[in-house]
Amino acid sequence: MALTLARFGWQGIEFSVPSDWELNAYRGVYQDGFASLDDGIHTRLRIRWEPEKRRAADVAAARDLYARALQKRLGRKMSLESIGPEFLPKRFRDGHEATVFLWQAREAAIGMIWRCPERRMLGLAEIIFPGGDTDRTLSRRIFSTLADHRADGRQLWAAYGFQFEIPGRYRLQHAELVPGRLRFHFQTGRDWLRVERWSATSQWTKETPLDSMPEEWIKTLRTALPVTLEKAGRTLRAHAAIRFTCGTREYLLRKSHLNGLMWACAAEDRLYVAAANNTTEKEVEAVARTMVCA
Repeated sequence: MALTLARFGWQGIEFSVPSDWELNAYRGVYQDGFASLDDGIHTRLRIRWEPEKRRAADVAAARDLYARALQKRLGRKMSLESIGPEFLPKRFRDGHEATVFLWQAREAAIGMIWRCPERRMLGLAEIIFPGGDTDRTLSRRIFSTLADHRADGRQLWAAYGFQFEIPGRYRLQHAELVPGRLRFHFQTGRDWLRVERWSATSQWTKETPLDSMPEEWIKTLRTALPVTLEKAGRTLRAHAAIRFTCGTREYLLRKSHLNGLMWACAAEDRLYVAAANNTTEKEVEAVARTMVCA
């Protein structure tokens, strides 16, 4: 059976990975952080990134430093060997300094450390093989899809089958990733953007009709002024969408304006929301149109 890859995106870093690998841990921020994915049983991909000023920007020196940390953690039975630069596609080598390596102990991994001059960042990605038998073809295929910044200035976020793109000026403030509800809260200065996916819409709408859901959602902000709804003439991915607007009181009587879109996907039984303050209706709709549903 052919391997299916899906795009994963987090804090401006993107990979295409096997479609059954999902986010299982994350921490940090855009400048400095960590994320890992598992296959439902074992961790399969670990990604770390940090400002290059923390260590020498030379990727070989960073690899040697990481090798010493591995030796300390895994013991003397750990071995590490370098893999030639031709392992990575030329288009990636042309824009990045990178080194690829393989380490083996109780498990094995093929890893890569790279430097992104655009973000002034050092990154580490390693594909874990719990049984100890590495797959260079899979590793090369995944590494060849790496992107650590985009020319269009946008950021892809993708986890648990939920995928969307946002303007690059926003930074993740908080994420609530629990069964039945995915909520992302982004911030730039005092302005915010929220992107959400709710499951079991048919159960929610038994108590609150879909047409009233925007008003219920806005109540959670606790700062909203009266709401204006536009219920006709809007579609997103062939679904009828409700546009909502209102003013909000924030930050010691400072007022702002909120634009939002909400729609339900009956095929998935899910509700989708994109909303932001102090930005245009057009920009909110641009985010909403990247939110993947059936």
